Amino acid sequence: MVVERIMELKGLGILSFAKFFGFIGFLMGAFYGILVFIWSLVAGAAFAASLGDMTYGFAPPIIGLVIGLMLPFAVMIASAIHGAIIAILYNIIAAIVGGVSIKLRE
Repeated sequence: MVVERIMELKGLGILSFAKFFGFIGFLMGAFYGILVFIWSLVAGAAFAASLGDMTYGFAPPIIGLVIGLMLPFAVMIASAIHGAIIAILYNIIAAIVGGVSIKLRE
């Protein structure tokens, strides 16, 4: 027998929400970090080819690598802060007007 219940989500765990958003942010930052590094390789090669000298062709890939390695952590921190703010706002608003209704099935 299937029983459906409608329940109200009264609050969100702030730390739990921040960790979840931080993890998603890390994955997104890693993806974009890889894209930045690839773009810097292409830009470095194009820059060196335009000069006809490979002396300056190594700087963009090194900068792209540093940014690519830092980006996942920067996006993770920003996303975790964002998740905590969203959870705090939800908890405040849910206390005033009520939480989101969720239909659950057993």
